[in-house]
Amino acid sequence: MQVWLPGDEQRYESQLPSDIRNWNGPASENRFLFVSQERVSQFVGAPLNALAVNHFRGAARPSAMAGHLLGAIAQDLSTGSPAGQIVGEQIAAALLSWLGRSSFDTPDRSSSGERFTNAHLHRLIEFVDHRLESQIQILELAEITGMNIWQLCRALKTATGLTPSQFVQARRLDRARQLLEDRRLSLVDIALRCGYSDQSHFTRQFRAKFGAPPSAWLKRT
Repeated sequence: MQVWLPGDEQRYESQLPSDIRNWNGPASENRFLFVSQERVSQFVGAPLNALAVNHFRGAARPSAMAGHLLGAIAQDLSTGSPAGQIVGEQIAAALLSWLGRSSFDTPDRSSSGERFTNAHLHRLIEFVDHRLESQIQILELAEITGMNIWQLCRALKTATGLTPSQFVQARRLDRARQLLEDRRLSLVDIALRCGYSDQSHFTRQFRAKFGAPPSAWLKRT
């Protein structure tokens, strides 16, 4: 794990032994995540405190947590982000909140700004249900609640047991089940109406939640 702040000279070391690096293959297995100052503030409500992240500036330091989160982003990207960019944004928020757990100049996160009420939940449901056919960004959900992304992730998880991406996916799948019971649309049309451009991803997620693929559900309704 290595952090560069604006103005830092960016140097990094390959994670592959020198005896297996060559010009014909990959030079390293490093993963890079570039986040603007503006996006950092949107994610966690404040800019990074340079003094607090000095541990990760300069030479790279091992971190299982950072490796896990960056690997999750890489995995999502390698599969084409089938659930949309909300998953990557959510993981990036988790990474930044972990990195800056004590490194953000931000108000107390237990303040009233993070309280999640039924009104917040109803606004989220209404917004998501009207946008199921399109990509939903986590920043849009945060703005609806008046929270930053980190606060939204924590508050929604506490209130519903779901992360923002899981919340959106649950609404998509519930709508898909309703449309299947209606029996007037094809599986492809249902997937598209619920925001799934990848039919196989839709089938996997539907099976995981309801115990049977959409085709089987359609036959028994």
